[in-house]
Amino acid sequence: ARKLTDFPNEVGEAILARLDNLHPVDLEVVKVASVLSSGFDVDLLRDVFKDTPLGEGDGAIIAEALDSLEEQEILFMNKSNGKLTFKQSQCSEEAYKLIPLDACRVYHRTIAAALE
Repeated sequence: ARKLTDFPNEVGEAILARLDNLHPVDLEVVKVASVLSSGFDVDLLRDVFKDTPLGEGDGAIIAEALDSLEEQEILFMNKSNGKLTFKQSQCSEEAYKLIPLDACRVYHRTIAAALE
């Protein structure tokens, strides 16, 4: 018989499997979004990517990834405040765990600089 404590692990594994099936660009956007946490501005996300290949041009790559992630119901636009957020908070937590420590530090520094 399953115990109640078995379910969070199974949910986490299901979310990881879903993240593993994402397009690499979508996954990279989800990882950065997980560092931003819940309720972030699209402009801030674009700022994080501005000096990377994903941020080149008019931000079309990021826009396409965000559209895809909304279609897949991973992220959604909160109409009341105009911010993006994760549909499930555990998805953010699992995505954050996928970020190597060095990359995580870079993301945090980049976000801090963008917020200044």
